[in-house]
Amino acid sequence: MTSERVRKLMCSKLRYLNLVILIFLFQYGYLWGEGIKSIHPNKPIHSLVLKQWTAEDGLISNNLTAINKDADGFLWIACFNGTLKFDGNTFQLFDTEKLDFLNSNAFMDLEIAGSNTIWFSTQASGIVLNKQGNFIYPDFNLYLPKSIRNIHIDGEKSFNETAHPTNCGDINILVGLEDETTVKGIKIVSQEETPGLGTRITEPFFTDQFAGIAIKDIALSRDGGKIDAITSSTISSSAVVDAVRATVMEKVKQLEGSD
Repeated sequence: MTSERVRKLMCSKLRYLNLVILIFLFQYGYLWGEGIKSIHPNKPIHSLVLKQWTAEDGLISNNLTAINKDADGFLWIACFNGTLKFDGNTFQLFDTEKLDFLNSNAFMDLEIAGSNTIWFSTQASGIVLNKQGNFIYPDFNLYLPKSIRNIHIDGEKSFNETAHPTNCGDINILVGLEDETTVKGIKIVSQEETPGLGTRITEPFFTDQFAGIAIKDIALSRDGGKIDAITSSTISSSAVVDAVRATVMEKVKQLEGSD
């Protein structure tokens, strides 16, 4: 093969590679900003810049586990060395030196919920939240495993958080499963019940009844289950029971479907 044919073949392959890059940018450009609206067909390819950042540019690791963009336009990056906030110029690292509640630096996944909350799953610290710029370690980790590979946000709620309406408002509950047949525990994340009555659903004497309960027993005592309703707050008690049972059954179906 002559050198001229080699040169033409290489140019052809480079044009194909550039085309692949452009298709990628068209399809996924929305991840990085408003998306590529249009590019004039006569615009030279060499005028389109594709920027790459590596450890040499301040990125703590080249092995990344997740990346997402928040409402303010900052990129959040998860990796085994911590999580980073990137403004386009500078990487800000959050690891065990910055967040003393972390058991290790490994962040596995991240999801943006609404305009001011970021959910992180970790390898050894359960779920970590960033709300309005502040990292917090939620107490519902008591009911979750330490190692969580992925997290999925459905609207404003995680896959195992559910909302159930009552006369006063929504009750948001986090449910932990021991296995396909047993609940590990629940946590009332938020509620809008009547003070002194319905609000008692958050108290341990009620929520502790769900710890270790078999799925088949998730019902009020009056209905043949093993959950005692709160006196004068049957509606709120029933709402919690119904929400927990619905969440558990949905998750069990997911587990059965993945077998």
